[in-house]
Amino acid sequence: MVRDGEQPKLVWWQYWPVIMAVLVSQFGGSFLARWMPSYYAVAIAAFVGWAFAGVIWIRRLTPRFGVPRWAIPLVMGLSVGLVMGVLHYLFPLR
Repeated sequence: MVRDGEQPKLVWWQYWPVIMAVLVSQFGGSFLARWMPSYYAVAIAAFVGWAFAGVIWIRRLTPRFGVPRWAIPLVMGLSVGLVMGVLHYLFPLR
């Protein structure tokens, strides 16, 4: 319960989709890198992980600018996958 004038405390378990998205991105990228170039693997794994997080958070997110609710996980996954793939291409870890 929050009293007047108090800030609500953040609880760590409301961010479990982020933890799962990061784990799926890291381990999925390592797993997929066996069969394809590593930057593709990281981009695909990041897309899958963050699209999953978007599906979980879809009930909490309010769409803005006329974006349909089903497009939010796709936009999250595509943006993170693109950024991670480009970063891994420019700065390879291997």
